[in-house]
Amino acid sequence: SMTSAQMHEFSRLIATWAKIRSHQRQERILASEMAEQCLREVLDEKAAGNAAASSGVVPEMYLGVIQSWLKVKSGRSDLVHATSILNLLERLHSTDEVFMSRSAMCYIAVLDGWCRSKSRGAEIRAQEILIRMSSAVSSTNGTNGNFGVDVRHYNNVMNRIASSPKPKAGKEAERLLMSMIDKYNSGEASLLPNRNSFNTVIKAYSNAGGKHAAANAKRILELMKNPETIGLERLKLQLSPE
Repeated sequence: SMTSAQMHEFSRLIATWAKIRSHQRQERILASEMAEQCLREVLDEKAAGNAAASSGVVPEMYLGVIQSWLKVKSGRSDLVHATSILNLLERLHSTDEVFMSRSAMCYIAVLDGWCRSKSRGAEIRAQEILIRMSSAVSSTNGTNGNFGVDVRHYNNVMNRIASSPKPKAGKEAERLLMSMIDKYNSGEASLLPNRNSFNTVIKAYSNAGGKHAAANAKRILELMKNPETIGLERLKLQLSPE
């Protein structure tokens, strides 16, 4: 069975493979496959009851493999593969609150990948990851350097929705904005909307078009001018449009 020293070596190998940069796609794929193989061997040891593996598996191992697949950049399939590693993390550790609280960067990496992707339906996958991240980790920054969901992640997803050709993009972006506002008003301070939040919803309505697009964009602009109507009294000056 794997010793603590070997566990450390496998962790180092994952980090090494994840850092490899190459102009050759096949070399990037190979690096990702090797990083993933190292992770799965450690997980197999953990499943077999190896105490060293049980205590040695950390979120950074998953993050290294996820980042390695995201670096391949050959299309949607690499994003799907990175997402499968996040799925694996959830399946094996969802009941470990401490582990999950330290896993936010894994979610953020996958979320950012889908938000940057121009593939069809990427905005749907981005919304799914945001919801999963919101359930898995706290929306307020924790201790020990832990990260949580904040306004940037919502803005990124709303921006991806705004860039999609969907006729209901405006409504979807607005739904996320209102969800963020509700959570902020319930005490989740990291979900404080900013000017970008409102501007992105306006852009989504504008891009989607339709006979009600102008009216809906104007309605969001009015909310931006008068945030006290949605419980954001303290933000009137910050949110007032230029």
